[in-house]
Amino acid sequence: QYLNGTDEKEILFNIGSVFIIENVERDEQRNFWRIQMSATDQGTFEIKQRIDFIIKEFQSFNINLLFGRLLIDMHQYVKAEAYFRMILQELPNDHQDLPSIHDYI
Repeated sequence: QYLNGTDEKEILFNIGSVFIIENVERDEQRNFWRIQMSATDQGTFEIKQRIDFIIKEFQSFNINLLFGRLLIDMHQYVKAEAYFRMILQELPNDHQDLPSIHDYI
């Protein structure tokens, strides 16, 4: 689909779409990258299992803690710490989740 009458094309994907990158090449003359991908369901089952497990394990936690925990489980420790520090700035000093957030940091 062309964007606003320009030569640019737009491709829309469903949320949760998973692709395998087949090839990446640079077109210097036209100044763009060409990325060839194939749609796949590889990995989606494992992701869904992990999310379901985390939700079941932490049903009593709020969504802020679940997201940070998911980052930790994905070995994204720097992002998880940054996320929890951001949450600390937003929550009031007497919020019930502060001890858990400090524990995760």
